[in-house]
Amino acid sequence: MFARFVLKNLDKNCIIISRSPITSFFLSLFNRKNILEVHHPLKGLSKSIFKIFQILRLDKSITYLLLHKNLKKVLKIKRALILDDAVDFRDFIKIKSSNNKEFTYTGSLFSGKGLEIIVHLAKKFPTKKFHIYGDISKIDQNKFDINVIKKIRNLLFHGHLIYQKIPKILKSSKFLLMPYSKKVNVNSNNLDVSKFMSPLKMFDYLSAGKIIIASDLEVYSHILKNNFNCILAKPNNFKDWENKINTVIRNEKKYQKLKRNSILTAKRFTWTKRTTKIINYYEKKESD
Repeated sequence: MFARFVLKNLDKNCIIISRSPITSFFLSLFNRKNILEVHHPLKGLSKSIFKIFQILRLDKSITYLLLHKNLKKVLKIKRALILDDAVDFRDFIKIKSSNNKEFTYTGSLFSGKGLEIIVHLAKKFPTKKFHIYGDISKIDQNKFDINVIKKIRNLLFHGHLIYQKIPKILKSSKFLLMPYSKKVNVNSNNLDVSKFMSPLKMFDYLSAGKIIIASDLEVYSHILKNNFNCILAKPNNFKDWENKINTVIRNEKKYQKLKRNSILTAKRFTWTKRTTKIINYYEKKESD
């Protein structure tokens, strides 16, 4: 339906960007040039059609935009633009910074997002408050008894918030937690994105200009640098997370430089810059 709308209503000079493989493939059949943005390996029908298009070379009208370099290897694409996600830094500039909250996590609560680490830390640091903003209904009930973890007094569940409220929450926190596991699931429990993700949360955290404690994962190692714009801890390692939290609490002033560097990093990854790179790449490809 989207492809039919494009073919019928949009000028051929428009730049069409799609996250839907089926839409992109359909447009390609009609020689309609478009950009297909892929965030994880294709599955099911999309994967089957993609293989056919590659074999028959029916994807000549498609420009590939990939979220991570590892996708290029998995999809066996020879030429593609690789771009991380980004942030609208303006959402954070207009908000005053404060330290009303201590440790904060925002985002989904699917398996692999590190809730077990936060629960453990809340128990180990009973005088510190840990704030969680996310849909509690998404918690894996095979791992957690919701009624039990809700009784931890310094572990505060605030539920899901619309994005417009997130910048204010982040800028009112001292420390931001990003405790990803080695395996990270999204909506589908069968879809592990740990090797391909570029978390929107990460760019929001960086833009807030706070001290970030994050899991040390290769997938975003080109962005998060230990003792430069964050503090990295070993994923799934409770003891290392305890040590890093202890260190940052005792030496908070020492890590003020991380705040400045996190903002400098965020400014490199704005949606405006991302859009400019997409347009420049697309125009260069068309002129080659």
